[in-house]
Amino acid sequence: MRKLTPLTLSFLLLLSFPLLATTIRVPQDQPTIQAGINAAVHGDTVLVAPGTYSVNINFNGKNIALKSEVGAEETILTPASNNTSIMRVVSGEDTTATIDGFRFLRGSAINGGGILFNNSKGTVVNNIFDSCVAWGGNVGSGGGVACMGTLARVRISNNVFKNGLGGNGTGYADALYCSGATVEFFRNLVINNTSAAVILPVSQANIKIINNVIAHNPGGAISCASGTVVDVRNNIFFDNPFYGVHAYTPIALTIDYNDFVSSPLLDGARAGVGNLSVSPQFVGGTPFDYHLQAGSPCIDAGDPATEVPPFGGSRVDMGAFEFPKTFSLIIPRGNVPLRKPQFVWSRLRDSLGFVSASYQVVLASNCDFSIADSSPVLQDTVWKVPYLLNRNQNYCWKAIILPDTGGAINSDSIAFRVTNPALMPLLPVNNDTLGMRRPTFKWSGISDTSIPESFTYRVILSKDLSFATADTSPILVQATWKTTYSLDAGTPYYWKVIA
Repeated sequence: MRKLTPLTLSFLLLLSFPLLATTIRVPQDQPTIQAGINAAVHGDTVLVAPGTYSVNINFNGKNIALKSEVGAEETILTPASNNTSIMRVVSGEDTTATIDGFRFLRGSAINGGGILFNNSKGTVVNNIFDSCVAWGGNVGSGGGVACMGTLARVRISNNVFKNGLGGNGTGYADALYCSGATVEFFRNLVINNTSAAVILPVSQANIKIINNVIAHNPGGAISCASGTVVDVRNNIFFDNPFYGVHAYTPIALTIDYNDFVSSPLLDGARAGVGNLSVSPQFVGGTPFDYHLQAGSPCIDAGDPATEVPPFGGSRVDMGAFEFPKTFSLIIPRGNVPLRKPQFVWSRLRDSLGFVSASYQVVLASNCDFSIADSSPVLQDTVWKVPYLLNRNQNYCWKAIILPDTGGAINSDSIAFRVTNPALMPLLPVNNDTLGMRRPTFKWSGISDTSIPESFTYRVILSKDLSFATADTSPILVQATWKTTYSLDAGTPYYWKVIA
């Protein structure tokens, strides 16, 4: 057997421990974003402080996360050179290459003014692409992001693409150009762009365009070129007057569960199932808010097969912003021994946190709520009913949520029953052997702490467990009773108390 030298042994031990990922801060640890990327290894995070950076960045094959510290509004990237993408991911990176939380401002390149992926993978999340353009006439495409090459696999989610400049004849697809690549375009806001077709899949591209808001784009929304596979689902198309979806001869084009308002389908585009053509009832205002109001027809109107976010309802909504429905009724439920119970529910929240809202409890003796009482409008999440409920009766309750943004949401209902509080026999105990023939019976008295209510009791005593033949005590006001007659010696007895 070969003997391991100390050098060989230490080498084998070193291989058994994985390298730990490192966070490189810019400018604290490295002076520039590119220097931070160059210093990183696979799995590291480059974390960028707020500020404006003039850059043309290259990931250089690094499978790393490039993130801002505080988000896109305060971390701005502008091009150092106007003929190169602000960011390039072109060296075979995998899907862990992540770009998170930047504002790409006035990016300009032939393809991908903001970001260019070429036969590489990656994730683009929580960014803003503002006033970007692809220049070069009929050649330039992808003002925001261009994904090119059959090896490209990119997920683009929770971004804003706005104010694209392609309408001056310098290029196409102010938001996304997809040539041969596979792309998921999910929960993005695409607004106020001017190019012809803000999303353009070509050359055997395979793209899923799911749960986006695409609005106020006069040159058209989605144009599907020949040979593409495109799934358009759960989106809201609003005020795209040239077209919502345009198609030549795609291999496969699915258009299901979308809302089209002033956004027609042209040429080979054909609507599938579940589509609407009604106002989505955006919140609106200045600046315009593309969240849905309560009561919007787009709520719970998406594809039933699409996964619902944790804060959503029973079915996914159309559009980029799921209407918040994380809300639950807590108590009362089941059997409740109190005639003036306390009602408790959780606060409404969405994916970003708690939502400012008021609440109202609705209480009825049947779950169709045809005859019901309502609480005052409440700021708190607890309410105590001010009157006595009937014992041994069923009730149903629900809450109405009143978000400060307007509208009303009805919660699911919960049934409960007001019961008598439980009694606990104390003496004689189970299987007890007594040395007396006239024992004293004791039990735990009951009281409803919610009301000044008193109870009376009766003891039921029998030689038969079924109590088919039994003796009954007089009505008692105390939780104790001494038999007025002698029990039979050597005979088992059974007893219980009725309040």
